[in-house]
Amino acid sequence: LQVTGNLYLGVACLATGDYRQAELLLGKVLQLLDGDRSRERFGLPGFPAVMARAYLTWILADLGRFEEGIVHVEDGILRAETLGHPYSLASGCWILAYLHIVRGELDGALGLLERGLALSREWTLTFYSVLNTASLGYVRALSGQIAEGLPLLEQALRALESMGLRLFQPLVLVYLGEAYVLADRLDDAHDCATRALALAREGGQRGHEAWALRLLGEVATAHEPPERATDHYRDALALAAELGMSPLVAHCHLGLGNQYRRTGGSQQAREHLETATTMYRDMGMPLWLTKAGHETETPG
Repeated sequence: LQVTGNLYLGVACLATGDYRQAELLLGKVLQLLDGDRSRERFGLPGFPAVMARAYLTWILADLGRFEEGIVHVEDGILRAETLGHPYSLASGCWILAYLHIVRGELDGALGLLERGLALSREWTLTFYSVLNTASLGYVRALSGQIAEGLPLLEQALRALESMGLRLFQPLVLVYLGEAYVLADRLDDAHDCATRALALAREGGQRGHEAWALRLLGEVATAHEPPERATDHYRDALALAAELGMSPLVAHCHLGLGNQYRRTGGSQQAREHLETATTMYRDMGMPLWLTKAGHETETPG
């Protein structure tokens, strides 16, 4: 009961953006699973010794503590492989790919997602098949393969809606909205952002709410008055900072810096871009560090 209760409550806290409490609860699960207990399922679909490590990695990815997260999930993946348990292995692969996506390591995510999707299809793990499809579509879109990525994201969103699984819809809507921005389909992107924001707020998913607000800023930058984009970025920044979501905080500073560059606020632009650059460097996010550095060097 302690293992199950702490695991489920930890996942609930993760979903609501209470990362500190979620980390404590999932750490408690690992403390309870010393020795031979780590090889028990306790009646759950996945081995708690694997699932707790995977969800801890999700937390650490959102907080920008990537190296800690990699250690946890790689341990979990090794355990799942040793136990020969596809469900647990699929969980570990998808969440490690999620970490690589947040960090900006798209090549690292791609192989994991292809492995996870093949595994999910082989064992009819519908839930993880949908999540891997969505993440794969997102990675392809970010890598410039927008025509290949969009159908995968749209397919995944339809599947989540048909399953009635609201928990992951805001995340996939944000992914799809970003892909629409890249495709210059701004009305579709705005629709995704507003739907993601509404679902996140209805479900109390504050982390996804922050990502949706940042997406609204990205959309507004392209075709709305400057102050609208600034307001969205600031709202996203405030919530992300409250929750400790350092990668998202850095993205918001980057967005605000770009916005101030466009509107002539050179001093404010410099401050936000320098903050983003420092944060990306400290967290080890080289792709995003390059983008922030480029914006800092490019004249307004």
